[in-house]
Amino acid sequence: MRDDWSWHRRADKLLDVGDLRAAEDIYVEVGEQPSNPRHASSATNSLVFAIMIPEHRFAEARLWLQNSMDMEAGYESWNSLENLGVCEYAAGNNELAARYLQQVVDANDGPVDAAKELLEKINRGQFAPSAPKHDLEFNSEWHDFDISGPVNPNSTQREFYLRLIKYMADNNQQFDEDSFLQSSGACVTGFANGIVTGRLLELGLTRDAAAKACYDYVQYVLFGNDPEEDPFQAGLALWNSNKKRDALRKLRIAARQGNADAILLVARGVEELFSSSLAMPWYRLALANGKAEAQHSIDEYENGYDEDYDDDEEGEDYGSAATPTPSGPKFCTNCGSAREGESKFCTNCGVAFEL
Repeated sequence: MRDDWSWHRRADKLLDVGDLRAAEDIYVEVGEQPSNPRHASSATNSLVFAIMIPEHRFAEARLWLQNSMDMEAGYESWNSLENLGVCEYAAGNNELAARYLQQVVDANDGPVDAAKELLEKINRGQFAPSAPKHDLEFNSEWHDFDISGPVNPNSTQREFYLRLIKYMADNNQQFDEDSFLQSSGACVTGFANGIVTGRLLELGLTRDAAAKACYDYVQYVLFGNDPEEDPFQAGLALWNSNKKRDALRKLRIAARQGNADAILLVARGVEELFSSSLAMPWYRLALANGKAEAQHSIDEYENGYDEDYDDDEEGEDYGSAATPTPSGPKFCTNCGSAREGESKFCTNCGVAFEL
């Protein structure tokens, strides 16, 4: 029996009638569960694109998309990278957006045409309508921030941000590390839901500042991680310690920063821990970034490398390397979504196209 995608239809109906919070509840519930990566990643992309980016919830969006990319869910994970480009474009960070979008194009997976279209706008010097920008970079300044008095109603977002970190540190606010590692996006969204309904919201705190304060407190104060950490070196150390899944989290960050060595190592890690089909976009990206040795793996795969697919319980490959078919329907008979190229399966609901 094929996966039940009814949650997606329910959420879409709620979006159609403008009930964003109810739709968000569905997306969060599905998106925070990594046991079914295709569902979780699809829910994440809908949550970010339909709700978070329009509401300028960029800090949350980045976390959710990073979680989705870590799942290696084929098309949907590369869709998350494209959405990360959209997020940075909406936030006014065109240079960063262009890097992510170019990676989608070079990997030749995910919504490549959409990535190319937005890249063209950026290359023409076009910016998104201005979103408010605030200094929310983490440093040691929070240590000396005075929270003994009442909140100044004229506080800047940075002052709200520092106040929240100082308050959580002074009160030894705890977060479950396993839950945070499983879905930092869900943890931060839950925290922000509680914060932005209170007095601070009335005084001008933005949800983005609250979310960023929560994440930075957990990462750098509670867990003691180094904000200046080199993700490639950290990932390499974990890789050499045979902690390869943990290593991939770090290496994907370095890869998104454009580190060609990290990209190639991610490709090899994905091939080893997931499948060759899911590794192919990474190898293509490595090749585009000057790693000529990636060509061997691409050639081997395209010449019929045999592997056991385990992407879902029916043994079908939902990665990016679907076998092309000469003709077929343009729309899914189950959910009505447009067919992506000549893929065998609907990228929205997973149902096979009737060829």
